[in-house]
Amino acid sequence: MTNETTNLDLDAVDFDDWDETKEQEALKAAAQSAKCRHIIGGDCFIGRFPDGTKVKLPLRLSLADIEEITRDDADSVTQFTRVLEKVGGRKTADTIVKQPTTSMIDMANSYFTAYQKINELVLEK
Repeated sequence: MTNETTNLDLDAVDFDDWDETKEQEALKAAAQSAKCRHIIGGDCFIGRFPDGTKVKLPLRLSLADIEEITRDDADSVTQFTRVLEKVGGRKTADTIVKQPTTSMIDMANSYFTAYQKINELVLEK
């Protein structure tokens, strides 16, 4: 949890003044604070979580790797955890799963989007 959440004075919260506009602003701020950054370096995806934790993952996987990662029609977060375990080892996976879920989902989405774009470029005529 962030300090902003843990230091919130619940007695000072004004529920009567809360409206849809304030909710949307709060949700946008929460989403923005969960965003991850990434770059592509060589054949690696290098991501940075909002707290500064960095990960390096390969963008070249074998068909056997992909079959293992995607078995059981796993969702993207589970697949991302399997990618981490497969290519980064258990220690990297353990580090990542300690991140807030919203940031982990953002990182997983960025990784799989990059992977998909590479495949589209490979297939381009």
